[in-house]
Amino acid sequence: MAQDRSHFGSRPWLERAPVLRAPESGGGGPRGHEVGAGGLPLAMAVRGSPAGARAEDPGLRSIASSPECRGARAAPLKGPEAPAPARARRGARGHWQLAVRGCISAMQATLSLFLVIWQADPAHSGFLMACQLLAAATFFRQWRTASPWMFVARSVPSFARCGLSVHLAICGRRWFWDTCDAVGWRDERKCFRVLHVLAALWMFLNGLSLVLQFCFPGRGVTARHGHEQLLCRGCVRMLGVPLHASRGVLKVVVLTGTRFERSGLEVTINFVRCVLISASAWSLWRQWRDTGTGLVDGTSFLEAPGEERSPSGNSGQGGLL
Repeated sequence: MAQDRSHFGSRPWLERAPVLRAPESGGGGPRGHEVGAGGLPLAMAVRGSPAGARAEDPGLRSIASSPECRGARAAPLKGPEAPAPARARRGARGHWQLAVRGCISAMQATLSLFLVIWQADPAHSGFLMACQLLAAATFFRQWRTASPWMFVARSVPSFARCGLSVHLAICGRRWFWDTCDAVGWRDERKCFRVLHVLAALWMFLNGLSLVLQFCFPGRGVTARHGHEQLLCRGCVRMLGVPLHASRGVLKVVVLTGTRFERSGLEVTINFVRCVLISASAWSLWRQWRDTGTGLVDGTSFLEAPGEERSPSGNSGQGGLL
C-alpha cells in the first residue's frame, strides 16, 4: 500500500486514513478483504480529507461503481470545493417528499372548494380551504429552498384548524359572529361534536410536532433514519383516517332521514380524505426512512464500515436535503 500512497504525495490525512474493508465476497477473513490491495489506492478511506481532494484524484475515479466496493458506505465531500448535491443542481434543495405532500394538501384544498361551491358548511369550508392552501404553499416553498422556517409557517394552519374544530364542537355549523348552537350536544349530532373535539386535538398535535422539529433540528437523526418528528407526525396523520371514516359512516347511519341529513358529496369527500391522509402519512414515513446521515452519494468518498457521520447542515432538519 505504501507504493499506492505515492499517487497522493505526502498527505498526512491519507497516511492516517483507515483501510476500507468491503463485505465478505469470497475470502479475506470473516469481515471480507481489502479493496484494491496491491493495486490502485482504492483501499484508502479518505474521510477527513481536505476539501481540495476530489474524486478526480488517481485511483478514486469510478470508485463508487467498483464491484469490489459493494456494500461500502460513503461520506460526502465537505468544503468550498465540494460539488453541489444533484437535487440542488436541478433547482430543488428540499426532499422530494415535501413536493408530494404539497400536492396532497392542494388536493385536500380542492375537496374543500367543492364543499364551498356546494354550500356545505359555508361558515367553515372556506376557512378550511385557505388553511390547506397555505400548508401546500409552505410544502412547495420548503421543497425549493429547504428553509426550516416553513415548519413554523406550516404549524400556523394546523393551530388555526384546531381552533376551527373547537368552534365546530361548541357552536356547530354557525358563522363565527352568530349565536352558538348548543342544542347539538343533546340531539343526534352529539357524536359529531365529540369527533370535532378529537379533530381539534389531532390538529394541535400536528402543529406541535412541526414546532418541535423546528426547535430541535437534529433530534433523533441517525445513520439510518431522519428526524424523529417525521415518524411521530406520520403516526399523528394516520389518526385522521378513523376520524374521517367515522364521520362518513355516521352521516349515513345517524343523520339519514333527519333534518340534518348530509349530501352524498359530503360523505364521499370524507372517504376520499381518508385516502389522501394515508398517502400523507406514508410520505412522512418514507422521508423519515430515507433521510438518515448515512445515505450513499454518488459524488462521495468511501468511508470505513461501522462509522457514522454526525448530522450537519440541513440533514439535521430531518431530511430537508
